[in-house]
Amino acid sequence: MKEQGKSNFVQAATLFFLIVNICLGMLLFVPDHYDPRKILIEAEEQANPTPVSSIAEPQMLLEWRLVDRYRDGEWSVEKYREYEKYVDTNGKMVREIPTDHYNFLRYWRYP
Repeated sequence: MKEQGKSNFVQAATLFFLIVNICLGMLLFVPDHYDPRKILIEAEEQANPTPVSSIAEPQMLLEWRLVDRYRDGEWSVEKYREYEKYVDTNGKMVREIPTDHYNFLRYWRYP
């Protein structure tokens, strides 16, 4: 009975030894993946990103404007068009571009 217990222990120890050696061998083949210095450098780069440009780009704002009013039967209809407005940091409008987006509001006219 002691022979069998000793044999099981030797097999388990051998298996453990093989698994540990395989894991260490894998670390040798992929050294950059587990390099703590590389992980630290990547973390610092993510925490302190470098600015892409120091030139302030104009801010885009969307605005709806009334472009038409008409009557459709017993309804009053207002047609609005969306505009893209580009404003610089001083609040001055740089350019304005009309889009192809429209909204319609219908109001019931009481007789």
